[in-house]
Amino acid sequence: MGLLLSQVGEFSFIYSTVGAQVGLLTPGVYQLFLAVSVISMGATPFLMGASPRLVAWADWLPLPRRIHAGLASGSDAPQPQVSDHLIIVGFGLIGRTLARAAHVGGIPHVVIEMNPETVHDERARGTPIFFGDSTQEAVLRHARVREARVLVVVINDAVAARKTVETARRLNHGLHIVARTRFLAEMKPLAALGANDIIPEESRPRSKSSRASCASIWCRWTRSTGSSRTSVRMAMGSCARAPRPR
Repeated sequence: MGLLLSQVGEFSFIYSTVGAQVGLLTPGVYQLFLAVSVISMGATPFLMGASPRLVAWADWLPLPRRIHAGLASGSDAPQPQVSDHLIIVGFGLIGRTLARAAHVGGIPHVVIEMNPETVHDERARGTPIFFGDSTQEAVLRHARVREARVLVVVINDAVAARKTVETARRLNHGLHIVARTRFLAEMKPLAALGANDIIPEESRPRSKSSRASCASIWCRWTRSTGSSRTSVRMAMGSCARAPRPR
């Protein structure tokens, strides 16, 4: 995000023109500003394409551990007192369905979400959710990833999904990680980083993807946790009643 915001904005041209007209900028400085502005705007698409590699390179820099882990947990919510629980990363259509199914099935769970408005509204409804960037070690620790049984990643950002899987696997070698991805091409990288199960949406009709993904995840939950058939049947029934995407 920082790379995408590093360019000079369009309003800067207006400010610089006014500054040149009133004498705050000399003609030479004004021309230099215009040149730098055009270069920064032209470089933005290339920075966007190179951002995953730049982020990976930054992770290898010998920076203090506090910087790599994140300066803060990203949440003002108290740490959930749970263990052997399910962590849901992302609260979109599938994340909501999974959380509802976990509640119906009596399965302890925690949700990590990046939208502050969603976090505020859902927390008011009693959903065990907190704001945070799941790629940050401190946020996963706040969700008690080391005590968790299963982590489900259901976010559309492929780079963030890979980083989340990698960080979670490093913090908990025994964690069962399920990742939903939009494209088949993402399956191999996710598996290499430590995901146990990858569910691609590309091979499913869009109208069935959310319910199919939810059902697949609960099948994997049963296999990895040995949950009771009653709780899983209730959860699966909740998945079957998931709304169709519009």
